[in-house]
Amino acid sequence: MNYTLYHQDQMIGKVTLVEQDFPNLFGVYELHQLAEENPIAEYINYSVKANKLMNEDEAKWIEFAEKEELKFIDLIESDDWKLVDEIGNTHKIMIPNFGDNQPWNCLAVELTSF
Repeated sequence: MNYTLYHQDQMIGKVTLVEQDFPNLFGVYELHQLAEENPIAEYINYSVKANKLMNEDEAKWIEFAEKEELKFIDLIESDDWKLVDEIGNTHKIMIPNFGDNQPWNCLAVELTSF
């Protein structure tokens, strides 16, 4: 199923769910054009790099996360992330992780029909 990803009222992009195992959701994403200096665009760049490092070198990933993650703590702790399905239903999620070549995952906040 296809969803639109939002933080608050800002549309981030489109997400196609590929797999789910509550509370985990997995899919692919296509980003809406965001300004480079937008904090969400900066977080997405951070997330892609962090995921790549996590898969390549755990020590470098830990070092990178310790140095950079606090810059995004407001987004990470935000309750304002959501997916909106094709018929307009809203599904609250925790902050998503973005990967290279558009893999995407997040945790659902509540058990809803995805």
